[in-house]
Amino acid sequence: MRGIADYEFERELGAGGRGRYFLARCPARLNRGDAGSSDSTAQPAVAVKVFAQESTSEGFRRATSRLRSFAAIRSPYLADYYDVGLHDGILYQAMEYLAGGSLSAPDRTLGPPLRVRAVGDVARALSALHRAGIVHGAVKPANVLIDPYGAKLADPDLSQIASPGQRFAGVGPTAGIEFADPALLLGAPAAPAHDVWSVGLLLHWVVTGDSGYADLPRRDGLGTLRRVIAGRPRPAGTLPGPVADIVRSCLAPAADRPTAAEVADRVAAVAADMAAVAAEAPGLTAVVGSVPALARAPG
Repeated sequence: MRGIADYEFERELGAGGRGRYFLARCPARLNRGDAGSSDSTAQPAVAVKVFAQESTSEGFRRATSRLRSFAAIRSPYLADYYDVGLHDGILYQAMEYLAGGSLSAPDRTLGPPLRVRAVGDVARALSALHRAGIVHGAVKPANVLIDPYGAKLADPDLSQIASPGQRFAGVGPTAGIEFADPALLLGAPAAPAHDVWSVGLLLHWVVTGDSGYADLPRRDGLGTLRRVIAGRPRPAGTLPGPVADIVRSCLAPAADRPTAAEVADRVAAVAADMAAVAAEAPGLTAVVGSVPALARAPG
């Protein structure tokens, strides 16, 4: 695919369960670069997501409304969105390009303190969204982008808006479905507590390498969906004590879960402790569970 609308793609950045991402130059009409230059490279790079499913005009209208609401929230922890359009029935969106990659595919090795800090940044982003009455609905490693100052949350869930009835079709790769609150997958109205659940599993994932669901059939979308809905994640017994406490609170019954702001403060404290230990003895944070400042939860 060479481009869409007036975006000319330079290269593909990656693919997700519902679309493909491309690096492109921002069109001059958006006035984000040097307006007086005829050099296309004077325009900043942007990341363009091209959705896999066709969208109706009504789906496009609703997706545009949601993305505009998302873009209107000013937070250093949220990715900036510039444009959304419909081309030959295909929905696309353009957002800032962050060269650091994502938590699922960073461009460099991230130490444990930085990975945990990124989760705190996600919680800060969610707090800003929740104060505005917006639920993200798709918190997962691929949607956490790395920037020089920490992390930014991107890609609010548009699946039910762009293609109603297609939140998860049960085919193909899981695409992060394991991070979703089962209540949301079963059709419950989106609520902030669902995002908090996802943050808890994201924290578990950055510390242990898995979300708490054992042996998911990752190539079997329907099988994964059934496992996530029917079972519960089991926090690893090797989680450091403060991390285990946060994860368990995020997985509590919805009414008992902390707010995203509360989670952000607690995660930031853990990340700060880890960074302090790393500064004193860098080798100790190679494995998060070995950090003395973070006592393990009882096995």
